[in-house]
Amino acid sequence: MNLAKVLAVSGLSFMSMAGINQASADSNIDKGAEVFESVCTMCHGEQAQGGEDFEAPKLAGQHDWYLELQLNNFRQPTPHGNK
Repeated sequence: MNLAKVLAVSGLSFMSMAGINQASADSNIDKGAEVFESVCTMCHGEQAQGGEDFEAPKLAGQHDWYLELQLNNFRQPTPHGNK
């Protein structure tokens, strides 16, 4: 399994708690991999190793709960400009 899919899978436990079925989870894994490859790799690198150019942190090896927390935080409007 490539790293994009590993990162996408990290949200599966949350999805199961939210009542999302396996078919939806499988399609979400594929969609997550697509998003990672088309959006995240620009800053975080193809292997999620992080990128100095944009001061993007390393995602590989992060705990799944931390990645989920950060992704949810980025979706929330904040006083710091995440809109």
